Amino acid sequence: MSDRPRLSYSRISTFQACQRKYYWHYVRGIEPLTSPTPLRFGTAWHKAMSAWHKDHDLTQAKTTFTAGFCDDPTDRLRTNQTAHTMLTKYAEHYAQEPFEVLLDEQKVITNVR
Repeated sequence: MSDRPRLSYSRISTFQACQRKYYWHYVRGIEPLTSPTPLRFGTAWHKAMSAWHKDHDLTQAKTTFTAGFCDDPTDRLRTNQTAHTMLTKYAEHYAQEPFEVLLDEQKVITNVR
């Protein structure tokens, strides 16, 4: 096995976008103190969807989203209100769908060599 780093789309695109970000992230292993708003929104959305599919409880899904996301005043698109509207529309559209979620997303932790 080689000690050379494995190239991935993320590594290459990060290097092309900002060599300094690449250095701090991939070479030094330093992570930002806060996650970007789209990532926080997406994480909260997935948790809310998991809550919805557990009991089909819209109030609980909205509460779950709000607990995991705070509005960013610089991002007018990704807000609690937007998510609540999306959840409401989703619940209305899929309330009677005859499918069952067998397993939602699971966190995987592993050593990578």
